[in-house]
Amino acid sequence: MKICLYVSLPIVMVACAAHPLSHAPPTPRPLGAQHAPYQPSAETPDASPVTGELTLDVALAEALMRNPKLATFSWKMRAADARALQAGLWPNPELEVEFEGFGGSGELEGADAMESTIAIGQTLPLGGDIARRREAAGYRAQLVGWDYEAARLEVITETAQRFVVTLAAQQRLTLAQQSLDLAEQVRRSIEKRVEAGAASAVELARASVPVAAARVELRRAEHGLNAARRRFAMSWADDVPAFDAVAGAFDQVRPAPDVAALAALINEHPQVARWAVEISARRAEVNLSKAKAVPDLKGMLGYRRESTSHENAMVAGFSIDLPLFDRQQGAIREAEIGVIAAAHEKRAAQLRVAAALTDAHEQLASAHDEATTLRDEALPAAQQAFDATRTAFDGGNLGYLDVIDAERTLVEMRRQYIDALQRYHIAVAQLEGLIGRPLNTTTLIHSTTG
Repeated sequence: MKICLYVSLPIVMVACAAHPLSHAPPTPRPLGAQHAPYQPSAETPDASPVTGELTLDVALAEALMRNPKLATFSWKMRAADARALQAGLWPNPELEVEFEGFGGSGELEGADAMESTIAIGQTLPLGGDIARRREAAGYRAQLVGWDYEAARLEVITETAQRFVVTLAAQQRLTLAQQSLDLAEQVRRSIEKRVEAGAASAVELARASVPVAAARVELRRAEHGLNAARRRFAMSWADDVPAFDAVAGAFDQVRPAPDVAALAALINEHPQVARWAVEISARRAEVNLSKAKAVPDLKGMLGYRRESTSHENAMVAGFSIDLPLFDRQQGAIREAEIGVIAAAHEKRAAQLRVAAALTDAHEQLASAHDEATTLRDEALPAAQQAFDATRTAFDGGNLGYLDVIDAERTLVEMRRQYIDALQRYHIAVAQLEGLIGRPLNTTTLIHSTTG
């Protein structure tokens, strides 16, 4: 009869000591690097609502500290560090206690002829498995850092774009109020003419229609601003917006930068840069598979005592697998294919970012051209035409419909101008997120004061 007991021992070995982790997270891209990231070890960030008039810098600081997406990545990086630590540990030694030659019959009856053995066994990875596992886990931890950096840029881009939408919604609300004021001014002018007998009551009734339409547009603008404010506040996890307004240089635009210069920065985007680490990680997987192909040596050293003769002796032994069939052929081949696939995936990531960059650049250039044309040509002409028409109408030289047409044209030009500015600044935010740095084409995105 043989009884074997295996117990994990807390034996301190030099080889089992924790190795310093050499996989620090990547350096943050310049965009938003001045803002502190979420720190899980620090005091819990202030969860009070964000109030006052907000610039984008303030909103970005709050989003980067309080956005739940980034908070989860902070813990994911810690978990990756723990996995890398675990990967570098040696297998535990085994304590073997063996009793043999007792509880039988004849001379083996009882325990007088029992032999007892106590031994320590240890598995020795001859292929360098531990170092290879630690290397692979280190690269995987770096990839979590790159994924965090990509998520950080996504939060910055999304927050900036929501800021732009909110700022544009404020402008639309102001425009709707101005349109209502203009419509009411025209109606009051007609009321005076009706009272003076210079116009019929029909004209007064017709003048009430644009006033009602302007009030509907005003309510629509109010609802649009409320929705934009709620989405914007969600960037820093506020369910209900508590800030008063947003402030930025909305009407400042500059020509689009050279697209070739932007394309040269594609490899700095985290979704592209991570693939250099991914390729290294997959090469480490190849090396790990090759290390596993080398059989591990299992050694044992112990002490034996015979009860009958009271003699003692040392015992030793070892075992090793014979790699006749399983030499990790499939695992090695799979890992090698993974390296090749990673190179293609890196190229695909480059093309995705390049396509997004091209689209955003074209949108920026188009919106810039439209905004400057409206600002420099269409809006001045529409304003001049409205002023002249209004003066002629007040003097009795033009009819009511001429004033309405001029007013409608002016309001439409202003609305198109706001739309063009919104598309421009959204494209700026998109391009900055793709290259990971400021474009320096406008002061809106980096304004620190109202």
